[in-house]
Amino acid sequence: MIDFIAGKIITIIDESPRVKRFFWQASTDYNFSFNPGQFAIINFIELAAESAQRSYSIADKKDSVLEFCISYKENGTATALIWQKKIGDILHISPPKGNFILQYPLPKCVFFIATGTGIAPFKPMIAHLIKNHSDIEISLIYGNRNEEDILYASTWNDLAKKNSNFKFYPVLSKETKSFAHGYVHQIYPRLILPNMLTHFYICGWNAMIKETRQNLKTMGYSRQHYFIESYD
Repeated sequence: MIDFIAGKIITIIDESPRVKRFFWQASTDYNFSFNPGQFAIINFIELAAESAQRSYSIADKKDSVLEFCISYKENGTATALIWQKKIGDILHISPPKGNFILQYPLPKCVFFIATGTGIAPFKPMIAHLIKNHSDIEISLIYGNRNEEDILYASTWNDLAKKNSNFKFYPVLSKETKSFAHGYVHQIYPRLILPNMLTHFYICGWNAMIKETRQNLKTMGYSRQHYFIESYD
């Protein structure tokens, strides 16, 4: 039995034409225990009990405020409901859950490979590493179709300017101007340093995850080196 916490939507940001950021604050001083990378479950009480719950990665947490980065899904029942929500509306949300978190001991090199809203769990994970582990080399390879789809673009660009150990590699499949053109699989193989202990965190579309996992296996990496969260 999941204990859901009532709270209000306090801010909504249109991050891209198909993605909104929702900021939710618990109605009480609930003490959330959160590991970067975890998700929470939203209970849509408007739906039938058997289909009322959806899981979303937590893109940020500050005290009792959680941020969710949610894409519009065609014919998605829950998406249609949350797209109608306004500031002040109530949502019932679970405490943070899941094991897609940073794995210790940390290596000297960490790759984050994402597509679409698969970027959401990486935002707090990368922030944690930059704040607490300046000796670790961090690379973010982020695939999208168009430039307007790059979520948190200013965040990644600012981090790259201010932190020499963080590198941002956006890649677009539909555009060529100013960005690498193609898919994430063209980027990470050439960045991997041989004979260096490396972790890979992979989140996004199933097709991308499947191909990345196969590529890493071919390169000699095992499940001890890569960690996966699917968004399809």
